[in-house]
Amino acid sequence: MNQLGKTTAFLLLALLSLLVQPLPSITQIRGPFLDGDDGLGLLPSSPRAISSCMSIRQSGSYVLTTTLTRSGTEPCLIIEVANVHIDFAGHGLIHSDFPGPSPPGSTGITASAQSNRITIRDGFITGFSVGIDLRANAQVLITGMRLHYLGAAARVGSNSQVLENSIIYCSQGVIAGPSSRIFANALFSITLDGIIIFSFSEGSATGGASEIYGNTLLGVRSPGIGINSTEGFPAYIHDNQVSQFTVGIYAPNDSIVSRNLVTDNSWHGVRAGSRSVVDHNATLENGQAGIVLDGEDAVAVSNFVARNGSFPSTNVPLHCTAGQQSGAVDNIFSGNFRNDTTCREDSVIYAF
Repeated sequence: MNQLGKTTAFLLLALLSLLVQPLPSITQIRGPFLDGDDGLGLLPSSPRAISSCMSIRQSGSYVLTTTLTRSGTEPCLIIEVANVHIDFAGHGLIHSDFPGPSPPGSTGITASAQSNRITIRDGFITGFSVGIDLRANAQVLITGMRLHYLGAAARVGSNSQVLENSIIYCSQGVIAGPSSRIFANALFSITLDGIIIFSFSEGSATGGASEIYGNTLLGVRSPGIGINSTEGFPAYIHDNQVSQFTVGIYAPNDSIVSRNLVTDNSWHGVRAGSRSVVDHNATLENGQAGIVLDGEDAVAVSNFVARNGSFPSTNVPLHCTAGQQSGAVDNIFSGNFRNDTTCREDSVIYAF
């Protein structure tokens, strides 16, 4: 094997070692909703039927018996109590204006403040300005939903879980309060932001860390951010694939960003705050830096950083805004406009 072949084989093995990591199965995820009864103590064998748009004023289990159509801006389902489980049973909510533009202010599902512990599962919502608006409600579970052609797909409060949903042709994907878990969602053709951890002023959010993992996000050269945890709410962001946003992943101070594949974003691949750890990611073909460490005492370890920095051409692939106060350890560079770093180098950086 010639030298070029050896180098190519080495790079491929390095990339595979970063990305081939097993994800936990859904049965391994522990939380208040995944204990067999959605954590609500309800009896799914005796649900109440939903056959038209309505207000829900009693706690318990509900099931859609047909697909519902709503016109105007009044929400289709309004939840006014806590401890509600809605099984769509394959049915959905459609706005009557679809496939035309979503009417501003139209909402598929909403709830009054403090109506916590809500489950929405196994159906679809299409054509509203907001599909599911539970921003004032904590401990929400959304799973198995197809949220397509919406302004914003889903908004939930703190300590919520958004698992295994399909989100396509939306301006925004998931906006969740702190201490939430966002897992195994597919987001495609997102025109603004993909997944955001954010404290809504209406809710009773606390400032715990969130976990965002196993998601696939594809923008449309979006001006937004693929995965964004706002300042003050650290996150563990791992095993995601993020492409075609302005910034692929933005993590604030005290976060962990690990084993992500971040490609073809117009600005930076990964941007992380002070005291964060960015390890074992692959950042490829991003317009500026592959990785940016903002602030002090952050570290980038064993990342694969390749073909970044197409414009402006002065950007380094691994940039530390605080210079020598953050470090870089055992990262692999390949084919960037510049194969160097502004960070403190604690060990050799391999460049090809």
